[in-house]
Amino acid sequence: MSVVSSGRKSIISFKSDKHKTVRFQLAYNLKNLFSDRLTEKGQKEYEELVCTIRDAGQEIKDYDLLQLLKEARGCISILDENFRLFVQVLLIIKWTHRSEELVQEYQGFLLDLCSAHNYYTKCTLEQLVLNFKGSDVEHAEWIDGKPSEDEELCFSRIHNVIKVLLLVIPMSQDLLISCVTNSFPYLKRKAQEHVSYIYNVLRILQYKPDLRQIFLSLIVNKLIGVDVQSPRSEIQEEETEVE
Repeated sequence: MSVVSSGRKSIISFKSDKHKTVRFQLAYNLKNLFSDRLTEKGQKEYEELVCTIRDAGQEIKDYDLLQLLKEARGCISILDENFRLFVQVLLIIKWTHRSEELVQEYQGFLLDLCSAHNYYTKCTLEQLVLNFKGSDVEHAEWIDGKPSEDEELCFSRIHNVIKVLLLVIPMSQDLLISCVTNSFPYLKRKAQEHVSYIYNVLRILQYKPDLRQIFLSLIVNKLIGVDVQSPRSEIQEEETEVE
């Protein structure tokens, strides 16, 4: 067990060598912890905080994550590049499937962060775009080519953030184009991953139609690459089934 103290409050993490699990409990003053970072003790506490969040990952309960985000939004102005590791561990947390209250807080955190510190826009968009590929679990084929209601809700939450970022951050459009291009699934990834990704790229065009030519060209070029890499026997089998 490790305890990181900050005033009257603390961060407590539990590790089990046998089961390799981490429980996350949050109750502390984040602003004080960040302000003390210049001291040797403060630096150690900051590093332990980052590691605790990273290790807990998806095990962090909605309530604890909600409190963390509220604390973080309360000190957005001081989250400069010196706190990049803290920001990064928050960005990699899966959030789109969580409660509406937490989702709104997380979206607010992302928008506040990028508005106050534009240099975080790139890594924020990168993480948002990675979610276009769907969940990490085995990709199931969509019924009638459409995502499930739960998946659609998650995708909508992602696009809501991207849409606002495009409006408030002037450089975000070029960054988005770069992120979408660089994050495109590898040619040999599962077909459903490509379907999910393309579905979301096309969805961007609903609120950013001026990117139509760029993204359609990208999709066509990528699909040509997939077709070239596909075994001829599989293509013939698919064509036979269609007939």
